Amino acid sequence: MLTDKMLRSSLVVFIFTFTASFLDYLYQVYVGRALGPSEYGVFASLFAMFYLLSIVANTIGTSVTRFVASGENLEHFLYPALKSFFKISLVSAVVFLAISPLLADFLRIKDVKFYIIIALLLIVTWELSVFSGTLRGLEEYFKLGVVRLSASFFKLIFGAFLIYLGYKSFGALLGVLLGSLISFSIATIYLRKFIKKANKKLKSLYAYSLPVFLGMLLLSLPTNLDLIIVRRLFPELSGIYASLTVLGKIVYFFPAAIYVVLFPMAVKGRRVLLKAVLYTFLLSGGVVLIYFLYPEVVVLLFSEKYMQALPYVFTYGLGVLFFSLSAVFLNYSLAIKNYGYIKLYMLSLTIYLAMIFANSIDDVVKIFSLGNLFLLFISLIYLKINPLKVKL
Repeated sequence: MLTDKMLRSSLVVFIFTFTASFLDYLYQVYVGRALGPSEYGVFASLFAMFYLLSIVANTIGTSVTRFVASGENLEHFLYPALKSFFKISLVSAVVFLAISPLLADFLRIKDVKFYIIIALLLIVTWELSVFSGTLRGLEEYFKLGVVRLSASFFKLIFGAFLIYLGYKSFGALLGVLLGSLISFSIATIYLRKFIKKANKKLKSLYAYSLPVFLGMLLLSLPTNLDLIIVRRLFPELSGIYASLTVLGKIVYFFPAAIYVVLFPMAVKGRRVLLKAVLYTFLLSGGVVLIYFLYPEVVVLLFSEKYMQALPYVFTYGLGVLFFSLSAVFLNYSLAIKNYGYIKLYMLSLTIYLAMIFANSIDDVVKIFSLGNLFLLFISLIYLKINPLKVKL
């Protein structure tokens, strides 16, 4: 059983996260059924690319959480952070648009309007991450939940309506942007009293952001890079594979409340690692057990058009379970600044490069699952060898 504080906080976050995730998956399922495998492959590949690009947003949010949790004065911190990251996001969006022709060739998706939406999403989500990280650092989990839930809810409403109007994958992506804008507006209302002009230097925040960026990159690559590679190697099957990744993300995000609550508690020196690992195993493992007993869930959710994904449901889910457990170690290591584990984690991910040489989706799924099993094995070995560096 988790500590009372962690359990109570986790329950609040779990309720909001579970509801938001349910809406996210409902959205993915609706888009997959409404568009069919081919057009859904376009949307899913673009969204996976956006998710990788939003690593910086996750970095910002995690870094802000640590600084706020350690007692940073918000009235001197929040405005400079928003201003600074807005400038960086604007430059990054312009650079992204400049290289978008190369991305279009790689993904075999030529329409420029898709890349304009992603560029706008970068700006909105980077700013939103400052607010989300602040609420998380303050342990304002109810408000954080409302912000998270609003993005999912309005994405579903706007996206479904735009698809109904005939905008297909572009409408699905535009729905994500509109949902994020409303979420940003709500977060602004919650934290407006702390937004006051100040000239605080953020050097220490930037210094901490580098290892966090590496950590967020390592968390995002295994569950998104595979879909991008499949889109490049087997474009006609990318929609089928995307249905697997949706089921896989259920395994990963089902215990997401643990990741959210673990970080600020670890920053404050609380011993929660092994309990968090156990709780993650029970939650994610339960989902994988369902996939083992009833792999037909992919057909139930996405329709019979996705029957080709059926043989891979359990194996892919098991691979995500291995990754979810390793993600707990990585989040904890970032919180306590244990960068030695992060370097080892990064080296372990090189096994995923073998996907480039895959001859089929079967090869990709096997490499994905075995790579994550290896990653978990390395994590456990590190914990055994370095018990004094990890507060259990």
